[in-house]
Amino acid sequence: MRSRAIAQILTLMSGTVVAQGVMVLCAPLLTRLYTPTDFGVYALFGTVANMVAAVAAGRYELAIMLPRRERSAAHLALLTLMLSVAAAVVLLVAVVGIQAMQMRHGRSRAELAWTWFVPAAVLLYAWDAALGQWQARHHRFHNMAAAEVSTCLGIFAVQVGAGLLLARAGGTALIGGMIFGQLLAVAVQAPSALPAIWRGARPRRWTRVRLEARRHWRFPAFATFAALLSKGTFEAPKILVAWLFSPQVLGYYTLSKRVLGMPLTLVSQSISRVFYQRIAHAHQSGRRTRPMLLKSSGLLFLMILPPMAVLFVWAEPIFRLAFGEDWAAAGRYCRLLIPLYIARFVVAPTGLSMVAFEKQHMVAVWNATYLVSGALAVGAGWMRGSAEFSMLAFALVSFCMYAVYFVMSLRVAGRTTPARTVAETLGRASP
Repeated sequence: MRSRAIAQILTLMSGTVVAQGVMVLCAPLLTRLYTPTDFGVYALFGTVANMVAAVAAGRYELAIMLPRRERSAAHLALLTLMLSVAAAVVLLVAVVGIQAMQMRHGRSRAELAWTWFVPAAVLLYAWDAALGQWQARHHRFHNMAAAEVSTCLGIFAVQVGAGLLLARAGGTALIGGMIFGQLLAVAVQAPSALPAIWRGARPRRWTRVRLEARRHWRFPAFATFAALLSKGTFEAPKILVAWLFSPQVLGYYTLSKRVLGMPLTLVSQSISRVFYQRIAHAHQSGRRTRPMLLKSSGLLFLMILPPMAVLFVWAEPIFRLAFGEDWAAAGRYCRLLIPLYIARFVVAPTGLSMVAFEKQHMVAVWNATYLVSGALAVGAGWMRGSAEFSMLAFALVSFCMYAVYFVMSLRVAGRTTPARTVAETLGRASP
């Protein structure tokens, strides 16, 4: 069983390694094709799209992994896909209204031109998440790895191509690359997932879809709010940096996150998908999951420590050499954010145990506390007139908050639920 889990993680990480190799190789070229302001616009778009996409389907995508019966899981997947389409339509109407207000006030429509891309991005993000959960449920990790590779190749093909061919590509080209990459990810997973979902959801009655929605009501009731808070906490530094400091500083922060934070996040997501499947199965069997959590966290810590040590010493020279003299400040920000990257990489994958045990209300409280404390940390740097102090303060606060989350996960994972009780509960939750 352990060797199988390792094989699954390696399958996902193989796609991640290839994808992030492309990212690292293309990043020096992108910094010479686009300005820090372009990266700032790209970051703001990603912030809005990610936050909305996280709650577009009411977090029902996380419930796909839990039912024992295939029919229940298929109805949940169908519900997730339909809610995502509805959210995209609502967003499109909202964007039309925003653009109309811009014209009535005599403002240039170009200021918020990127908002037109938000509905498409939200729909693709939400579908990618739902299809990914379905693939993980059926152990099709090779499809998920192929989707990750396709995403990164698509993103950089458009971004680099537009930067080379257009005299002034701007932030819109970066956004277009992101959307095209997500479209490829959905296209790779759809042929194997969508027909299976459609067949498994028979009979396709609205009453059965509504029944699954009611049975898993904790996800929209608690996990949605927690996810919104989580994304807000994760994206809040971008918004605050752009507001309190300058687009150029936001560009530096975005590059450091793009070069280091995004690869670490994707590797962490690859591990978390496998871990979530295994811990959900252990919970259904009534087995203690604390040993699994401790071993996984220890392995992740050993993985992240060597590269972080290198960056702590040589981050600024590496950025200056790779991206040019104008981007040396991004290396300083990357060095200051090391505590955040370590904590997030170690805790985020294993933290899904809170979701598997349906402790969404605890996650919501933690995210609310993190959001407020993180905002105060960035604000403290603004009061001192130092963006670097904001980055360091936010990183230290994040490290402490993730440590608290890890302790919470250990306490929840240490509780044993008898297998008989779990079976009865799942029996009531599945037709």
